[in-house]
Amino acid sequence: MPRRLAERTVNSRGGSFKDESPPHSLHPVSCVDTFRTMFSEAIASGTPPRALELKAGLRPRLTTQIKLSWPLNDNERELAKRIDRIVIPIGPYRNLTTLTAAIFALHPECVVLNHAAVRILPRPELDFLRDPQPKRRDAFVKAAVRLLQGGHQGYFGGSILLSHAFEQSQLRDKYLQRYGAEVIKPGAHVLFWKDSMRILNYIWSKKIDIEQLIAARDDVRLVLPIRNPISCANSNLRTGYWDQLVPPEGQNFSKVLDRILDILRWGLELKARHSDRMIVIWEDDSIQTTLTNIANMCDMAIDQQWADDLCLAGQARRRTSEDEEKQIYQAKVEQKFDKMPPIRDRLLSWV
Repeated sequence: MPRRLAERTVNSRGGSFKDESPPHSLHPVSCVDTFRTMFSEAIASGTPPRALELKAGLRPRLTTQIKLSWPLNDNERELAKRIDRIVIPIGPYRNLTTLTAAIFALHPECVVLNHAAVRILPRPELDFLRDPQPKRRDAFVKAAVRLLQGGHQGYFGGSILLSHAFEQSQLRDKYLQRYGAEVIKPGAHVLFWKDSMRILNYIWSKKIDIEQLIAARDDVRLVLPIRNPISCANSNLRTGYWDQLVPPEGQNFSKVLDRILDILRWGLELKARHSDRMIVIWEDDSIQTTLTNIANMCDMAIDQQWADDLCLAGQARRRTSEDEEKQIYQAKVEQKFDKMPPIRDRLLSWV
């Protein structure tokens, strides 16, 4: 079994999970306003928001000032009340999850919390996964509404505008042109929480019955993105996210791929039992199919500007697979998906 996030106090890429820091002179509202203003300036200047954030030294302000202990303002409270869908992607990292989050982020009815499981899951009062009663769920939503306004890139998380997907200028520009720096959209009622593998590891490490969670919370929806598993495995090895999949001795292509395929099989079996609560997004699906499935699952309108904006999103970057990798992949797929012929054949179409 891979090392579990919940069993560690420091992420493998460094940094404490605690959301504690010295007080800062900025008032909470002025800090958020500063954040929005600087993103708005990026529209005119053409400066990438992440570069602007680093240049201005905004990251430490946001990580110290976006505090869960502050009372929600009126806009935050109204958004929290409107949330009637919580969408959780499951599966490995480097598996279209950030692109999927960008698709949700560009819709006027959705807000996105990027990562931040390390700041939420250690707090029992926010953990609706283990205790899905309304009190926990509502506390989680309020925390998510606060956290998605700030933070920074990586596991610490926060605003989707600071994610690596929005370093792509076209996606960033489309968002900023439509919403400015606003992340609390007036018509939003869907919350997408993007921290797929950490959440899944937590569910398994705490022996949470995900089917009981689905039964207890009719507002929860699941998404399983599926990228070419060969590309996914190599990307996890290249970026260091393999540590969310396998122990140190498993840091090789075959074992990482094996774990990814096991997770996909588990997710596809779950989808077969809960097709009304979960969708699968394949890398080679058409954008229209993807948007229709998302909209239907979340009770969102098919917004034409949303569709037009996402025609530019493209696909995940691909690399040429080695013949040996293809042979390993083919053997594993044929073994693991022998009782799921349509899925097996679709996975094999990538080699």
